[in-house]
Amino acid sequence: FDVGSRVVLADFESSAGDAAPSDLITEALRIDLAQSSALVLVQPQEITEALERMLRAADTPMTEAAAREVAVRVGAPVVIAGEIGRIGSSFVLTARVLEAQSGSVLAPFRVTAHGENELISAVDDLSARVRSKIGESLRSVAATEPLALVTTSSLEALRRFTTAVNSVTRGRLSPSAAQGLLLEAVALDSTFSMGHRALAVQIRNYGGDRELGARAAEAAFRHRARLPERERLLIEASYYTFTEGDERRAM
Repeated sequence: FDVGSRVVLADFESSAGDAAPSDLITEALRIDLAQSSALVLVQPQEITEALERMLRAADTPMTEAAAREVAVRVGAPVVIAGEIGRIGSSFVLTARVLEAQSGSVLAPFRVTAHGENELISAVDDLSARVRSKIGESLRSVAATEPLALVTTSSLEALRRFTTAVNSVTRGRLSPSAAQGLLLEAVALDSTFSMGHRALAVQIRNYGGDRELGARAAEAAFRHRARLPERERLLIEASYYTFTEGDERRAM
């Protein structure tokens, strides 16, 4: 984790009721962390776009699990998650810095607010500790490339798609191995239109079972309805090329 690496902030959970609502604590922490030169928070718009590609609503709660998947998809190595609890008149704020890929806890933090009037200062203290720890010692997390910006509800399918498309282009993977990964991807998510399209393109460009390629192009076309416009147009162009032989319409 290098200074300036990207971080996804999960929604903090609160069992403290109205005295310490989770959305206000999360937003206060977001404002503090945004001032750090040690990290860069992934912005809400990019999170919304990632959720769209995951086929989830824009207002999906950013739980720890959801934050980790978003982080993996956008290439952010770290997630920050936490909770607010209450003991008597005091509040306990805990936070965890997690490795996005594995979920391993890289650093835990805890601060206490002795009453509601100390909550904001406790958030400031928590933020300062997280920023200091990240800036000082979390430099060993492996660098991670963002996954492809295509739509599928399956993270594992997306991982296979990204590996197949990137590796064969860079000469790190044989075309047949790439096609095998893409077959695994569409087995994990049978509605993965861009996965089907990539399989059709791989077969057309590098050789393989032409009948399988035609079926893949048809499957991509069949499942295109829920896609963003850019993906839908790419899929339609491939379909008109591979299946209809209509180059003009494809262009």
